[in-house]
Amino acid sequence: MNNDNERVFEELDLNLTNIDYLYDIIEDKDKNPNSIQVQAFSPKITPNPSKIVFFDKRELAIHSQDIDFLFGQLLAAHDRSAKYFPPETACLTYRNVTWTRNMQYLMNFFELGIANRTMMPFILSKDGRFISMLDPKLIPTFNTSDPRYSDWVKQYKLQYKPKFKVPPVREPHDD
Repeated sequence: MNNDNERVFEELDLNLTNIDYLYDIIEDKDKNPNSIQVQAFSPKITPNPSKIVFFDKRELAIHSQDIDFLFGQLLAAHDRSAKYFPPETACLTYRNVTWTRNMQYLMNFFELGIANRTMMPFILSKDGRFISMLDPKLIPTFNTSDPRYSDWVKQYKLQYKPKFKVPPVREPHDD
């Protein structure tokens, strides 16, 4: 059994429950001056900018690898043929399966990624589309049901030694 300060390697799958959990514990609802401020879509690129969100720096540091792990399951993390990705492709996992169609969860996911520097805020492409870029150092990850997962864990643990905290089970959310 682990004490509260010890974190163990366990899988995190890209799903609404995990995004909700991470967002809830990292968001700084009190908007402290030393928190990180994030805006996924700025007024410089759209007349309807997204809200500014505040994240607790300490909690963000604790869960930085968790966020990277979830972003690593995106199709854009596995297929690096394009430098940029449009927001609508962030709902696809590397298996080309939709993990959500819920725009609020996608926004929360983007905001976590931007705060963590896993992805860049959105910009406008030359053809007027919103695009973003993942951190080039982001490691592609696998869902726990993937047959390649156990081999990936062995390689990943040896090289990076991640320590993930698994969220408590919550009621599922509607897509």
